Amino acid sequence: MSVDISSAQQIVDFPSEGLNCELKRWIFPDEPDGIAKIVKAALALRNRDGGYLVIGIDDKTHLPDQPNRSFKPEELFHVDVLQSLIAKFSSQPFEISTAYPVRGGRTLVVIGIPSGVRVPVAAKRDLEGSPNVKLIKDGDVYFRTLRSNNTVSSAVARSTDWTDIIDICMENREADLGRFIRRHIAGGVADPSQIAALRAAFTPSPPAPSLAEQSYALLDAGLSRFMECLKQDVRETGGRHTLGGWEVALVVSPPFSGFKADRHFLATLMGTNPQLSSWPVWMDTRGFNEVADHPVVRSGGWEAMISEPLMWDHLDFMRFEPSGRFYLWRAHDDDASARHRDVSAGTHLDPGLVARRVAEAIAVGLAFARTSQHDLAEVELGFSFRWSHLRKRFLSAWNSHIAPFGGFRYIAEDDGVSSSIAVPGDTSTSAIAPYVHRVTSEAVSIFGGYVLPDNFAEQAVKQVLERRS
Repeated sequence: MSVDISSAQQIVDFPSEGLNCELKRWIFPDEPDGIAKIVKAALALRNRDGGYLVIGIDDKTHLPDQPNRSFKPEELFHVDVLQSLIAKFSSQPFEISTAYPVRGGRTLVVIGIPSGVRVPVAAKRDLEGSPNVKLIKDGDVYFRTLRSNNTVSSAVARSTDWTDIIDICMENREADLGRFIRRHIAGGVADPSQIAALRAAFTPSPPAPSLAEQSYALLDAGLSRFMECLKQDVRETGGRHTLGGWEVALVVSPPFSGFKADRHFLATLMGTNPQLSSWPVWMDTRGFNEVADHPVVRSGGWEAMISEPLMWDHLDFMRFEPSGRFYLWRAHDDDASARHRDVSAGTHLDPGLVARRVAEAIAVGLAFARTSQHDLAEVELGFSFRWSHLRKRFLSAWNSHIAPFGGFRYIAEDDGVSSSIAVPGDTSTSAIAPYVHRVTSEAVSIFGGYVLPDNFAEQAVKQVLERRS
């Protein structure tokens, strides 16, 4: 995973600290204390399967920090300088990336930590601070974890963290095994009976009708709440919702227990969001500059409506219910004219964007499910998706560049399409491609019967999990 300047800019414009993103005030890679904090954060994020370390942002105010010395961030925090620290202190090598976005006239530093950890990384040497004080200890394993006071931190792994660490490593190993199997099938090693057996082993069970009915009902209820909030919101949305959007409703079964619609529930939930994109699904808006974007409690759940028409042209509505029910409405990426002036609003739909958003929603939903008090082997997630205002749009790979159309124009005559799936709670995120393929196939089929390429969903999932979406 690498961090580009566009993603880095959104991260510092809308900073949010979580398990996969750490915010730091100015620390310096030429001072022992700064070295220790950078190394600990990098190793902790690597063990959490990647993320971002942002330097120069106050983690409490989410505003740029005032440094106590003069320097050029691009030189002092050059990728080669930081990479040498990883090589010196990490038991397993991994490549980082850097970007230097600007906010409020100040150049900041965003360090990208790659996903794909298969063996926990540990410190391989000590770092001495003041006499008799070790800032880093040889053999310590650092991890991004949610502490008892609902704050996320990078710290030495505790006994309760090791289950998550091993699960992350095993998921990445399962992904490697899946690629191994597919490579041999593609090479003609497996006969038809072997292929059929593998498909039977990895094909998800059909969704339970009752769970599908619940998620479809939540889809309609969520849309009704969104329309009601639009009427009450004093901000000018510019009628962007009339250009269309996509929705996802998630119902976790059995329901969550022990939660209320309070700050403890919201902090726990936001701390588990892996933030797989620069504008994450079900994002944390508590630190946004606009107070109107902040979440509020309504009708027994947390709700937030984000309206960013000037800079990013985003329009989002989210709802989080403590029983394990979640809803999101988001304007089509294809209609974000302020960001993509070469794409006319209301005319395009990129199947690559559809697949990546579906993959991210499923991955975030699985992360949310881990906050329940139930054995994940007994948990099932019911998802329903819906896309609206599609009539006369045509499929276009304007953003993803991964969908071959063979010179044909695939146009939708229906105005909307919906799909539902059920996902076992203990599903590895590396194994969600079949679910993504199914939902995306149903979404794009109304465009003249378009059929996705076989490896389309797998590519989309890979981009999401590597945080390249």
